Amino acid sequence: MKLLKIGLFLVSLGLWGCADDIDEFVPDRVIDPGGIELVGDIDNFFNAVDPADFTETFSGYADWGFTIVTKHETIIDIPANGFIDPATGTGVTGVIDVDIIELRSPGEILLMGIQTESHGNLLQSGGEFHLSVRQNGKKLDLAPGQQVRFRVVESSPEARMELWYAKDVQIDPSGNMVTTWDEADDDPNTWDNVRVSEWTVTLDSTGGGNNVISGFGYDCWSDSLNWINIDLFMNLAEDEITDACVALPDSFGNTNSVVYLIFDDFNGVINLPGNPDEMLFCNYYSNYILVGVPIGAPVRFVVISELGEDCYFFDLVETTIEIDHLENMEPVKMSFEEIKEIIMGL
Repeated sequence: MKLLKIGLFLVSLGLWGCADDIDEFVPDRVIDPGGIELVGDIDNFFNAVDPADFTETFSGYADWGFTIVTKHETIIDIPANGFIDPATGTGVTGVIDVDIIELRSPGEILLMGIQTESHGNLLQSGGEFHLSVRQNGKKLDLAPGQQVRFRVVESSPEARMELWYAKDVQIDPSGNMVTTWDEADDDPNTWDNVRVSEWTVTLDSTGGGNNVISGFGYDCWSDSLNWINIDLFMNLAEDEITDACVALPDSFGNTNSVVYLIFDDFNGVINLPGNPDEMLFCNYYSNYILVGVPIGAPVRFVVISELGEDCYFFDLVETTIEIDHLENMEPVKMSFEEIKEIIMGL
């Protein structure tokens, strides 16, 4: 995670005791480009998040193809003869392993750090997915012309959903990057690669028994094995959106803290980076990307901070967005596991 550095004055370090069995805590030392020392590194929190907590692994024969069902009842069809060895370009046969990360809730999206926006446009997510295919521990590529089918259960599906692929883009001249989403078909005028459909699938022994599974929701095909997203543009007018900012105590900067905004009316999560001019965490990246926030939207602001080794702080505020919204937040000390449990429940 590449974060902007904000020069903020520190409060006394004596306020932040982080262990009961020591008299003094020695914080991490981080110096921002302006020479101001900020204590802690928020990367430590996200590095402690284990992707295995979100990963399911399935096995089957590459030459036969197989169907798998995730814990969220998403059905994924792995194509027969669908994978190649990237070193040789030759097709593979035999048993392969498929690792699937499926993010369906705001908390899961937040912990994995992939927000629901596309080049400044707010998105509503119907699910984020990442596939990795291996054979004997070696990563495989999808063969040219092959696709993986996703059928995602959704009791109240939205029309005009679109398939998106994740892309890292530079957001300012200093080289800071952010992960955003691009439409899979590169055509903003068409919305036809995600269908709303109903299905009944019979699983043979390779897929976990002779089970019949019925479902209703989104149906799409992906020619990417990396992050994909089923999303909908919110299409908000200028008079429907505003800025939203968070003010934190002086010791909390973008080196040691991260702020997210979760929308309650739809599955959406955006990061609020630090604004070095106003010394606030806001819904825009300098002058380069602005993600307008809907006026009147019920939301939750989330702050996570790391002020030294195993010294974490957290705050969550539920509110409704007002014009030029400013939220003052006061993170309190919590353990990593306590913070993770709260976020996973969002």
